[in-house]
Amino acid sequence: MFQKCAILMILLILSAPFIALAQESSVIEEAKAAAIADAEKDVNKTSWFLMGCSLGVGGVFAATSNTPPVPVGMLVGKSAEYITVYTTNYQAKAMEIQRQSAISGTVVGTVTGVVVVVGCIWIALTAAEDLSDFNLFVVQ
Repeated sequence: MFQKCAILMILLILSAPFIALAQESSVIEEAKAAAIADAEKDVNKTSWFLMGCSLGVGGVFAATSNTPPVPVGMLVGKSAEYITVYTTNYQAKAMEIQRQSAISGTVVGTVTGVVVVVGCIWIALTAAEDLSDFNLFVVQ
């Protein structure tokens, strides 16, 4: 009976680090999931899209260089490890969302600008009675 109790005690002692690792891993996964969900909820995609439309590549640069603040209220009473994992993942996801929204805005703004310019040129050329009015195609 003593041997069985000793073996059981040894197994419990040796399994303790694995239980701690499993709990630690669940805390990390919880922090990651919470950070990603909060970043998706908090980032204003429309603002970054409009910044990309209006500023073009400058909007993408602004989105890439702007590190969003972490909501402090979500971190009250959490462990240091949770705070570190949450902060890292929140900022990474928020910056990714900002950058993607600004890139989308840049593409839409550029395409819109090209369409407007081509449309204006087409309207000007079709409205002209004679192409020589523009002196664009006439060599003097």
